[in-house]
Amino acid sequence: MIEPGGLKKHFTFFSEIIRAKEDIIVTRYQGTMNIFLFIGGLILRLRNQKLFVDVPTPITNLLKELFFSGKNSIIFYFKVLQIIILGPFSLLFTTAVIQYAEESKWFSIFARKKIIKIGNGIDVKSIPLRKSSPQWPNNEIILVGVGTVAVWHGYDRLIRAIKNLTDDEKFLQRIKFNIIGEGPEINNLKQLTHSLGLSGQIKFIGMLFNDKLYSQYEKAHFGIGSLGWSRVGVKEASPLKIREYLAVGLPVITATKDPDFKNKYPFYHKVSDEDETDSIELLLKKINSIELPTPMECRLFAQKKLDFSVKINPIFSNYI
Repeated sequence: MIEPGGLKKHFTFFSEIIRAKEDIIVTRYQGTMNIFLFIGGLILRLRNQKLFVDVPTPITNLLKELFFSGKNSIIFYFKVLQIIILGPFSLLFTTAVIQYAEESKWFSIFARKKIIKIGNGIDVKSIPLRKSSPQWPNNEIILVGVGTVAVWHGYDRLIRAIKNLTDDEKFLQRIKFNIIGEGPEINNLKQLTHSLGLSGQIKFIGMLFNDKLYSQYEKAHFGIGSLGWSRVGVKEASPLKIREYLAVGLPVITATKDPDFKNKYPFYHKVSDEDETDSIELLLKKINSIELPTPMECRLFAQKKLDFSVKINPIFSNYI
């Protein structure tokens, strides 16, 4: 698999494409590599080699994320413009395009019949199973959210729900929410937390990696997925973070419509994607009555249904 990163590595990527001898070449789509994919794909087509492009986020969603990033420069607008113009052509000479949510008509104009839509996959064995987990049920419910926090994460919805439940005398549990990571929405969440008087329950921990991150997972009862996709017009997604939570042994609360979770599962709790707090509060009010699966049960589902090999091998077998 060829995976570019950075401008110099894009040229290296192109060099590897034209030197590749394998029958099947797999690469991951990035917004700045359109021209390389177009020319490289043409060369592979002429040599009767097969090119698979993995598109982790629909290109149309990628554009929305860029516009919500808050960046504003000539380079930024050049990047956006070349994605809009060249994005569809980058997939013209592919054998198959692997996607995890619906693509727009414009970006799929040359690849509509080649798109294979599946749920996102992870390398489960690369993620350690957490060694311990907190007692359940518990009068103190600990939630953890991890990522580059943006408006579509919708963490403000959860913070407001926690405030409403904290003020409800009938609700006896105490809820804590640990936010790990940085991002364009962090300062707004900090201001909201301070204004609601929740500094003792909402903690902003910053970036963590490896053992320090996994130690936070061991303290939590639930991992929080995105709660605000409707804000950026995304109706379906396949987030890697949800899969990481399950692989590490952590049940999930999210508003994501995910193709891998069409059925009800004891480790996947879905709330409304609308900008309200009622559905979140309703779940949290009854959450102590839910029987949580063990960390190993969460991980076994990830191994059987979410591992990259489980998803990709059947696809490749049709082209070998």
